Parts: sequence; structure tokens; C-alpha cells
Amino acid sequence: MNPIESHLVQSNNYYEPRYSIKEVSALTGLSAHTIRYYDKVQLFPFLHRNNQNIRVFCDADIEWIHLIQCLRKTDLSIDTIKRYVELNQLGDDTLKERYQIICNQETELLKELEKIKFGLHCLEKKKEFFENELNRIEQQK
Repeated sequence: MNPIESHLVQSNNYYEPRYSIKEVSALTGLSAHTIRYYDKVQLFPFLHRNNQNIRVFCDADIEWIHLIQCLRKTDLSIDTIKRYVELNQLGDDTLKERYQIICNQETELLKELEKIKFGLHCLEKKKEFFENELNRIEQQK
């Protein structure tokens, strides 16, 4: 369990807004600009703002950011993540559609993985060819 997760598990005030955007940036590794963009495109459905209209994040928001980071690392589009957020807000009636989003992305990643494996195999064969040629030339000297 990473330090952020252990903090979240121990927190009694999971939904209490307490983190600035700078602190969230440090906790998540995302730039403040990216966090603001994610808010602008409505990926944070329950984000709080203080009396000065400044974003204030809670532990639940940080967990949500980790989910968004995970989905982005799978190359899921912002639009699809936004749809996922919208579905999540609608509750359990949307579980099947959210499940399908995840399954579809898994299928895309597996296709990409096969392309990468094939490309790596091609490079390994070419590398072997060059190594053999270089050894042959070295032995002729």
C-alpha cells in the first residue's frame, strides 16, 4: 500500500475538503494545470470550492484522481472517462455500461500489446542479424 492509500484508509474525514490544488498536485504527480483541466471538463463531480471559489479537495477526490490517472494510462479518452463519471453518478443501474467501458478498453490494450510484442520480436530478429554480422566481420580481422 502506498503512502497515499494508507492515509486514505486511516482518514475519518474521507469527504472533508482539506487539500489545495498544490497539495493534490504533490500527492498525485499531476500538474495543477492538468487538475484544473480535469475539473473544467467535469471529471470531478463532487469537487468543493471554498468561500473564495478556490478548489478544495478531499480524500475521495484524490482517490478519484488516481482512478482517472489509471484510466488515462490505458489511453482511455477524456470523453470516455467523462461518460464513465456521468454513469457513476447515476448509480448501480449503470454498472453494466461501466463494466463494458472497462472491457472494451481492455480489448484495445490487448490488441496494442500484441502489436508491441510483434514489433519487439521483429527488432530482436534484426538485432540478432546485426550481432551475427558484426561477429562475423570481427572474426575475419
